Amino acid sequence: MKTKIVTTEDIYKKVKNYLETFVHFDTEYQAALTALYAMFTWVYEMFDRCPYLQVSGERDTGKTVLVTALDKICNNSRMISGDSARGSIIQILKQGPGTTIIDPFIMRPTNFTRELVKFLNFGRVKNQLLHFVVSKTEKKQKSYVEEEYNPFGPKILVTYDDKHIDSITAMFCLKITLKPVSFSDLSPEQTFPSTQFIEESSKPIREDLQLWSQRFIDPNRTFGLDFIQEVQNTRSIFMPLLVIVRDTGSKNLMDLIKKQG
Repeated sequence: MKTKIVTTEDIYKKVKNYLETFVHFDTEYQAALTALYAMFTWVYEMFDRCPYLQVSGERDTGKTVLVTALDKICNNSRMISGDSARGSIIQILKQGPGTTIIDPFIMRPTNFTRELVKFLNFGRVKNQLLHFVVSKTEKKQKSYVEEEYNPFGPKILVTYDDKHIDSITAMFCLKITLKPVSFSDLSPEQTFPSTQFIEESSKPIREDLQLWSQRFIDPNRTFGLDFIQEVQNTRSIFMPLLVIVRDTGSKNLMDLIKKQG
């Protein structure tokens, strides 16, 4: 049986069309960036740095629908609330590599926030291990042990505005801002999208992303120094997405992303 080949150009178009079915993006750049980030979650381990995606917007701008759609197609996606307890982060880390969606992402002066900041800061760079002291009970005896976790991986932070994100974290975020849209400008799918419809639509996309990522992360595949030099003046957090863009062979898409950088 012949193995299905999924090219970067094909999967980019499918992911972008899938997201635009449910969400009204204000600009072509925002749709492209979100689609590329979803693809990045499947190949992030080939990079040494991991940018985050900030999805910002007022209420009723489509943030929840977008996050639901992304949750269905991002690699090993899991969601927590910005108000969750410290244990939520530990449970996420125990699940292993994957994409963490924090909705809503709110920075408050609490112990949990300090743990969350550590999780985000250590998660941007490969091989930076995070240590937590946790309690364990054996034979009714309580003890404390230090456990080691690897927080490296994509993270999607959902915010109402920039007041809820600290300046350091914002520096390492690729950002899109969803704006209020009149109902007359929305398609039926964008107005009242059902979770079941999103789920059904996501299945073939997810299958193709899995096939594409297996081809893309081939250890024998290398990217030449000419490309590194080509984007050296671009913000470094864009680098992983630019590598993916280059593989689409689309100069227009490359110019669009580089222009924003």
